[in-house]
Amino acid sequence: MSQVLYNSAPYIALLIACSIAAITDVRSRTIPNAIPISLVIFALIFKAMHGPVDLGISIAAIIVMLMLGSVVFSMRFLGGGDIKLLAAGCAFLPVSEMTQFLLFTAVGGGLLAIVTAALNGTLKKTLHGAFTILHGVRVDPSIAVAPTTQTSLPYAIAITFGAISVTLIHTFSPTGLRVF
Repeated sequence: MSQVLYNSAPYIALLIACSIAAITDVRSRTIPNAIPISLVIFALIFKAMHGPVDLGISIAAIIVMLMLGSVVFSMRFLGGGDIKLLAAGCAFLPVSEMTQFLLFTAVGGGLLAIVTAALNGTLKKTLHGAFTILHGVRVDPSIAVAPTTQTSLPYAIAITFGAISVTLIHTFSPTGLRVF
């Protein structure tokens, strides 16, 4: 196997898994367990080939992401499939790229929320509520207003955005153009 293909394998697997997850998330608002489980198995095999340190880092990343994810899940910010997909994605990446993956995913989530609110005709109301909450946090938390309705987002789209961003930065962009 050529070195370029070997080094790109984690990114290719991550992109394929995230893309399939995004399609199923849009269609059914679920991510089948087979997707993150397959990604974790492939990541652990790939990292084991690099030695026990890389394997240990991947296992630690999975554990940390699942622990942090359980808090996020309990607050009903993300679904269980989203958390498992994020953990599986982090298992593939070096530590420096895990942070970037999560940051790009958060940016993708914000863009997804704005687009969804615009398509639902609730952008103005959503922005007003967000600014009211932010103002309340800064001034007096008692004036914050909770939303009256919740909109479910297919967050695998945002995770795919994070995966695409990290892949483009670390595999295809010239070294001088990398921002991280």
